[in-house]
Amino acid sequence: MKKNIIFIILILVSFIANAQSDKEPDINDTIAVQKEPETLNMNEVRMGIGYPQIAVDAYIEGLVVARVLVNSKGAYVKHKIIRQGHPLLAKQIEKHIHKLKFSPAIQKDQPIQFWVNVPFRFKLEKDYQEQAIKKQATYLSGQIKKDKKNASLLLSRGIAYIQLGKYKAAEADFEKSIEINLAKEEQNNEINALMLFSAQTGRAEANLGLEEWATAKQYFDEALETNQKHKLDNVTKEVLPILFNERAIAQFKLHNYEEAIQDAEKAARLKPESEYKLISAIKEKNASRIAYYLRRLLKSSSTKNSLYKIGYHQMEAKEYSEAIQTLTTLIEQAPGFSHNLYKYRGYSYLKTEQVQLALKDLLKAQEFESEDGQTLYYLGLTYLKKGDKQKACQSINKAIKLKWENEKEVQEALKQNCN
Repeated sequence: MKKNIIFIILILVSFIANAQSDKEPDINDTIAVQKEPETLNMNEVRMGIGYPQIAVDAYIEGLVVARVLVNSKGAYVKHKIIRQGHPLLAKQIEKHIHKLKFSPAIQKDQPIQFWVNVPFRFKLEKDYQEQAIKKQATYLSGQIKKDKKNASLLLSRGIAYIQLGKYKAAEADFEKSIEINLAKEEQNNEINALMLFSAQTGRAEANLGLEEWATAKQYFDEALETNQKHKLDNVTKEVLPILFNERAIAQFKLHNYEEAIQDAEKAARLKPESEYKLISAIKEKNASRIAYYLRRLLKSSSTKNSLYKIGYHQMEAKEYSEAIQTLTTLIEQAPGFSHNLYKYRGYSYLKTEQVQLALKDLLKAQEFESEDGQTLYYLGLTYLKKGDKQKACQSINKAIKLKWENEKEVQEALKQNCN
């Protein structure tokens, strides 16, 4: 009899435990467990999910998080997307998520139902984004051949060229887009006005990339005049803080410090987050702090154009080791992006006493662009460091003939070393 009672009690305990294990918890419940569910076939399911081609072509990346209810046997019950990322990515996951298998959650040595977060990351390979942009630029070129006066196509190709670091080609496309747009009778149409503003902004961006500070400042002025004339603030409000900050950088480079401060203050008023606060750094004429805030401004973007800007401003701020690191990352991703990568990394190597690496980079930069006076000047300084006065003076003399903007500095180097 005693044995029977014990047997019945054990059955009841087991029944209660199973009943508790099968009780569905609320999705927001916090439950203490010995062990949470773990996926057993994630690789297989991820292969099924793949990467939607339309997302690849649009270089869409992101993180999707699903909250999955796993039963006491480790089987999928249902799910809810709690972080969607891009809808294209979430939709693809929802087609396959039911195939997930798990080890069950364990509580008091018993398996129970449990909600668990399952992340799905979508990230394109390093070179894929560039390939996608090149593909887009090629497609747009084909369309432009059929319709040479399509301002929208020219604007789109200009944006692609900016992302690829082809600033001269981008500037040419933006110029044509502006010219076509201004010739239209329906200039006051908001769509045409917005297209004009975008092309003018792109033209200014291209000149920042070319380090033509005065021209960039002029084109930013024109874009802002268009914005004001056509009352586009509601549409352009997300872009304006960046535009004011970039004009502030151009002003800073032109030594227009008061104007630079005013632009940075406008940006801060429009978007007061700390990454837009260049004001005090500009007031102090502190290149290091400007580089810091630019990194903050651009940190969410991994585009090659953004990495180039960060590397350049790190070099300007005399953060040479950091500049070398940033520019090396970009050179590994896109070795043909611009001769400036090698020029600025070469100069950074020179300033950190890595003379042989400096020489290698600067010669590489000269292969890309033989008529760059700045490269020739840096080469001259490198040859001086190596003790090769003849080659140093040849390079410095060539730099002077090309009328590089820092002519006084070059003349001084010539006077001190080549008489």
